[in-house]
Amino acid sequence: QAVRAIQVEHPDVQCAIYTCDEVDLRTLMDNVSRSFYINLQTNIELVYLDRLKFIQPQSYPRFTILGQSIGSLFLAHEALNKYQPDIFIDTIGFAFTIPYFKLLGGALTGCYVHYPTVSSDMLNKVKSQSNSFNNDSRISKSPVLTFLKISYYRLFAYLYGWAGSQSDLTLVNSSWTKGHIDHIWGRKTGAQILYPPCDTSAFAGLELERLHPKNKFIVCSIGQFRPEKNHQAQLKAFQSLHQSIPEESRLDCELYLIGSCRDEEDLWRVQELRKLALSLGVEQNVSFHLSIPFHKLLTYLSQSDVGI
Repeated sequence: QAVRAIQVEHPDVQCAIYTCDEVDLRTLMDNVSRSFYINLQTNIELVYLDRLKFIQPQSYPRFTILGQSIGSLFLAHEALNKYQPDIFIDTIGFAFTIPYFKLLGGALTGCYVHYPTVSSDMLNKVKSQSNSFNNDSRISKSPVLTFLKISYYRLFAYLYGWAGSQSDLTLVNSSWTKGHIDHIWGRKTGAQILYPPCDTSAFAGLELERLHPKNKFIVCSIGQFRPEKNHQAQLKAFQSLHQSIPEESRLDCELYLIGSCRDEEDLWRVQELRKLALSLGVEQNVSFHLSIPFHKLLTYLSQSDVGI
């Protein structure tokens, strides 16, 4: 949508997109049109990068966020050598690339932040010694390891804040994200909220009456298959719902898990969720729908009684 807006307002401006995906421009444009109903012009250049492994979390079993952030500098170096822009905009959350392009590439810089790399929520979870996806039980049970991890997070937060503060224009996707970015990057960055561009007209056109067969009860959950979405809790909650209704009605109660996978790790996570559904005894009532087109998403939402 950002590229489309530039094409409409400034048709003579060349847009280049750095990518690690092996996709040609025509296929990309077709996918964007089919998935989001956004029609792009062809004055786009795809700049292919080879150093994807430098930003993948599995490359850094320990000190993951620091490793990825340093790795993003190697990716930025390759990107700058292949294409030097006048304006660089980071949309994938690697703030360390911003000063790299600004100081070494002489570019104006901007960013659109979906989720802060480190937040006060993460620090508080470690400080309270609570077990979560980013704080395993071995650390949460040890005061010494907890102190070391808090120190590591604080050091990283300082570096992350300095890198982010180099952005000439900072946009965030929600008031929650803005609160954390203001706290870590500093209010002087002037972060502005720009809500994600969602075409709500298609949703507004759905009938209020559910379109599923009579006696069906459908729960529809939408979200990427990533740790912080906590799909495990959703499956356990669905099992509780399942057990609370009469046995003869249980086959008519279904859970649709809809979302995309960023990488092999997310695909592995889906397989683990399938195993969990099996162990909870709800595998026949839970279905997974990965990277579905927009029209299918509308269909599932039109059939659902509950949305997560």
